[in-house]
This record gives sequence, structure tokens and C-alpha cells, in this order.
Amino acid sequence: MAYKFKCVDCGDVSYSAAPLELQKFPRCEKCGGRILRVQPPMKLGEILIALGMMSSKDLKRALEVQSGMTERLVLGKLLVKLNLIGMSEVERALQIQREMMSGSHTQ
Repeated sequence: MAYKFKCVDCGDVSYSAAPLELQKFPRCEKCGGRILRVQPPMKLGEILIALGMMSSKDLKRALEVQSGMTERLVLGKLLVKLNLIGMSEVERALQIQREMMSGSHTQ
């Protein structure tokens, strides 16, 4: 499987046969910025963790709460409701996710 990555800072696109966690230098080769996986697409929680906005432990907790709910609440709203992150962080991650899906520049 080939992975496609995009730098959050400069928008440079790169490809690798290895996922980000197995790469020796998981930063942008052009500017040194953070890179995120574009293909296969990242889920909202993965983006939040990759950007350091929340921990995997907090995401796991939120997903457990979400699975136990009778009326399903979307993850972003649930994270805010649980005071794990702010709405601005959710909006930023959703913006990045939309830009990744559309192929536009992530800034």
C-alpha cells in the first residue's frame, strides 16, 4: 500500500510505502513541518492526535462514551462536550480533513 502525506505548514506532498509511525524522519523534507496522511484518509480523531490537540487515551475514552450513547452525537461535538478540546480545535481539524479530501492547500 502506498501512503500519501501532506505538510500542514507548506503544503508539500510526499509518498511512502511506510505509514508515518514507521518512518525514520516523520517531518516535511522541504520545511521540517508536521506531515499528515492524506491517503488513505485520516479520521477526525487521528488528525487531532497527529496535531497534538489531544491524546489517544482521551480519544479512546470519548469513543467509548459515544458507543454507549443511545442518541449518537458526532465525535467533534462530543469531544467539546466532554471538555477534552475546544470548538476551535475541532473546526481546525475538520478544515484540514476537508482540505485533504478535496486536495487543496492545508494551512
